[in-house]
Amino acid sequence: FRGDDAYGTGLATNHLISLGHKRIAMIGGTDQTSTGRDRYQGYLNAMEAAGLEVRPSWRIPGPRTKQAGFEAAGQ
Repeated sequence: FRGDDAYGTGLATNHLISLGHKRIAMIGGTDQTSTGRDRYQGYLNAMEAAGLEVRPSWRIPGPRTKQAGFEAAGQ
C-alpha cells in the first residue's frame, strides 16, 4: 500500500495557506527518492496555485527522522 505523497503534501501546504501563512518551508525528503520528489512537487503545486513565492532556501532536505525535522525547523 502506498499513499499519494504529492496530494497529501499539497493538502498540508494548502491548510497552512488557509491559515494565512505565506512563507512556508518544505522540510525533509530528497530528490534521491520518489517519495521526496513527489512530496516536494505537491508543495510546489500548492504554493504556485496560491501565487506564493517559493525560495530554494525554503527546501530543507534531510532524513525522515524526528530529530532531523526538529533541527531543520530551528533554521
